[in-house]
Amino acid sequence: MLEDPATGSACANLGGWFLANGQRGIRRRIHQGSAIQRPSVLDLAVEEDGTVLVSGTVREVGRGTFTL
Repeated sequence: MLEDPATGSACANLGGWFLANGQRGIRRRIHQGSAIQRPSVLDLAVEEDGTVLVSGTVREVGRGTFTL
């Protein structure tokens, strides 16, 4: 089973934490995955208007479709 070494949703929640603590207009580079020997980097931006942006390079390891 593959484990996701970089969790964008967790990075976005960190951006929400910055907002909740009054920090805007910041940029951070987040390093994750080194403990599982899959180092990954995400970029986090918290804009002045409160928008939280997460970016990084993606390597697709699977694909699927949900039908409801």
